[in-house]
Amino acid sequence: MPGIDSQTVQIIIQDLALLVTIVGWIYTGAKQTALLRETRKYQRLDRDLAVYRSRMDKASELTRSMIEASDKWFKFAGLAKAFLDEDKASEFQAASQKSEVYQGAMESKLHLALILHDPQFRTLRDLLSPDISENLYAMLRSSSSKIVDFIDATYFMEPTDKNIVDKVKYVASQAQQIGESLTSVADKFADAFAVLDQKLSNEY
Repeated sequence: MPGIDSQTVQIIIQDLALLVTIVGWIYTGAKQTALLRETRKYQRLDRDLAVYRSRMDKASELTRSMIEASDKWFKFAGLAKAFLDEDKASEFQAASQKSEVYQGAMESKLHLALILHDPQFRTLRDLLSPDISENLYAMLRSSSSKIVDFIDATYFMEPTDKNIVDKVKYVASQAQQIGESLTSVADKFADAFAVLDQKLSNEY
């Protein structure tokens, strides 16, 4: 077998060195690509987790706001009952309208309207099953309508009305019902968003 001259050996060594370099580049590139992919995956998970936490914070805020609104209506009902118990129905209108209890109850009309048109609330509803989402919206809409009807029915109530006692009884009764309606909405919010929380927790 003829001997291999030094020049041929040098070429072979250079070719091997080039091959090793190329393999090294390919290996390094693959590792960097995998690392970049993994980094992007965790960045995406972090973003998704941040969105998830934001959505659940919004869900908690909505549920809490329903409880606060219901409490205001229960207090308003209690105020009307107190005037009835003291045989001061004719004084109720003037006294109640100056109270924070009345103002808080009336503000819930706007509050519910804002929730119904809140894009974040719609996003949360879209994450729920259609039957739960539709029921939740219907209950909230119904409570909102009850408040509007209540305001319309009592807007022209005057202390001098001959049937003022019956009207204050109506206020007490309807305010109690609205409070119970809002409590039911809060319960439905809590149940629906607990399911959503479980779903998102499993995903992230």
